[in-house]
Amino acid sequence: MDALLSAVEVSVKFEDVKEAVTKKRKLKINDVERDKHGKIMKFCTVSGCEFKTGDSTYMRRHQVSCHGFDFSESGLGDKPPRDKWGALIKSCGFPGCDFKTSVVTFMKQHRSDKHGLDFSSRKTQDGLERDKRGNILRECPFEGCAYKNGNTGNMKSHMQAKHGVPLVFKKVQSGVERDKWGKKVKCCPVSGCSYKTGATSNMKWHQAKVHGIDQIWHHCNLCGYKALHLGNLRQHKERHNSKGFKVRKPKVEGVEGVKGGVCVVVK
Repeated sequence: MDALLSAVEVSVKFEDVKEAVTKKRKLKINDVERDKHGKIMKFCTVSGCEFKTGDSTYMRRHQVSCHGFDFSESGLGDKPPRDKWGALIKSCGFPGCDFKTSVVTFMKQHRSDKHGLDFSSRKTQDGLERDKRGNILRECPFEGCAYKNGNTGNMKSHMQAKHGVPLVFKKVQSGVERDKWGKKVKCCPVSGCSYKTGATSNMKWHQAKVHGIDQIWHHCNLCGYKALHLGNLRQHKERHNSKGFKVRKPKVEGVEGVKGGVCVVVK
């Protein structure tokens, strides 16, 4: 009987503690809208913009991409240099190398490709096998397939090409329409336009060419190439440093871009 009473008392105490914790959490939230991680949702400061997020990084990305904000800092005084997204810019560190970036992945790729560093040795530290760029190698889930890669996009492409897996499978799980690469399909916001794509760069091109909407262009300082996506410009500049990639004048006036591995200058 005593054991039974003690069990009941413990149960009552547990419910009291649970109720107290719940009240404390509600008091902490204090009727403030939060995201699924518990962060307070903040609205974009631009008048008329309804974008909101609890992550300050996503807010900066939104303001840079949609409103043309620039959070870059030159690094004068005690302030460290930052890019337009507000991220810290770090130097490569190798003697004579002036490469700088704020993206950890780009830094690893640079050190691996240009300086021959192999980050796969990190597998001895955490027990995970990695490629030379430090990405965790993942095996193909199909039985008998020995393919493995550290890039999620490459793995998706492999599963589609070799095993015929349609990359729209997530649509069944989340109810969100996706393209064959698994990216969320977005519709053009212009009224009456039925265009939709999963690639942000394609949407920007469509809005610029079809609807004449002004976009932030990224220009190459070595030629007349321009891109809407900063990643495409980085890839283009890497080709300037590759063997056999030269700058020449076009045969036809007004032609611009990269054709046949040759950069064309517009004059």
